[in-house]
Amino acid sequence: MNKKNVVAITMVLALVSVQDVAAQSFWKTLGKVAEKVLTTDTSNSSTNSSSSSLSGSSSNNSLGNKTGIGASFTVYGVDLKVTGCEHWGDDVVVRLLLTNNTSSDVKFGIGSTGPHMESYRVAYSPDGKNHEIEGYINGENADFVKSLPVGIPVKGYVLVKDYDKKYTSIQSLKFTCNDEHGQGSSDINKSLRLEVRNLPVTFAQNTNLSNIYCSLPTLYVQYNNCTRIGNTVTVNMAFKNLSSSAKGLDIEYGNHIAYDAEGNSYTPEVKLAARTLQPEIPVKATFTIQNVPANVTGFSYIKIPFEDKYYIEMRNINFK
Repeated sequence: MNKKNVVAITMVLALVSVQDVAAQSFWKTLGKVAEKVLTTDTSNSSTNSSSSSLSGSSSNNSLGNKTGIGASFTVYGVDLKVTGCEHWGDDVVVRLLLTNNTSSDVKFGIGSTGPHMESYRVAYSPDGKNHEIEGYINGENADFVKSLPVGIPVKGYVLVKDYDKKYTSIQSLKFTCNDEHGQGSSDINKSLRLEVRNLPVTFAQNTNLSNIYCSLPTLYVQYNNCTRIGNTVTVNMAFKNLSSSAKGLDIEYGNHIAYDAEGNSYTPEVKLAARTLQPEIPVKATFTIQNVPANVTGFSYIKIPFEDKYYIEMRNINFK
């Protein structure tokens, strides 16, 4: 029997058995006790309900955290493993391998950061800055679930946006996975939360010299030499497509820039022997710089942006 019923029965019995003035005095005392009991009961009920709600939602959909490359989770019967992490243009790609270990196809999605920065879909750099993320499976945005066949490894990745190349690690990567029931839902409880900590970020080994950097990992950049004829300097290069299929390369037009040691700036003219690069076939490229004074014997910095988000950087390129 709950407290409210006990109070009610007690009050009825008191009303029957106690007379006149004594009854009025007893009634007032009993009323105060009843008010205290009822208030306490209501407060406790509210507190218990709140505590139950918090404990029920705080960890049910979290798969905890793991550390570094090789971290793995089991998500809806799918083995999700972190296999790599590398700078890619202005972003970072965290590579995943997904293997469905159930007995039937699984609908699987990876959430992206929403219109507002979310604490469960975000990456943190070592200095605490947060970065938006996007999820992909088989090269396609994974906001909408993809079908994972039984027993077949499928590649995916989380793209960490605008991640400065000065960072050599990701302090924390938080993301969510969902099945078809959680697709498009704003209810985070319909997704599972994952966190990977202390992820080392590598650079692609895609140039032949340490003073040259190319932000597109699938493009190999080879420096051959730098020659001068009169006031014209030509940087001779070779490019190679490291991917498995032919790729067009839009590099001849852009905000190309070069500086000499005196701080003078120049606009390199870029020419490519072929604009479509076949896999593993070198293609000749030249960066031609006009009107270079006779006393200049090198460029301290050359930057060749291409395709809006990638670039080649060269430092301390000397010539005679």
